[in-house]
Amino acid sequence: MADDNVTPLQKTEDQMRQGYADLAALYKSNLEAVMVSGQAVIGNLQAINGETLAFVQSRMKESLSTSKRLAECTSPEAAIEIQLEFAKAALQSYVDQYSKLGELGSRLVSDSFAPLKQTADAMPRRAEHLAA
Repeated sequence: MADDNVTPLQKTEDQMRQGYADLAALYKSNLEAVMVSGQAVIGNLQAINGETLAFVQSRMKESLSTSKRLAECTSPEAAIEIQLEFAKAALQSYVDQYSKLGELGSRLVSDSFAPLKQTADAMPRRAEHLAA
């Protein structure tokens, strides 16, 4: 009689072990997706920081160059012309920079959510497999 109970008990134990293994695999894939997403965030933030630093450096150089040109000016008309050129160039460079930062920000969002979306899209298939 004890032998009759061994087989169903072993079967239940095997099912529990398999369920645990399936659950561990599910958590592992979720963790991997979060890690890949985090790496994408870090990489894109580095790109944004690099772009911002390069922009600030170029603006500083342009400001110093304009200051030097203003110091060498001999007439108020020339000074006004230099300042107008500087203002136009600065405005255009800021517009261009904000456009670049917008693209980089968009890429950051899409790159960081892609692995999470992939994992979420696979979830129904995994749930069906676990239920079977």
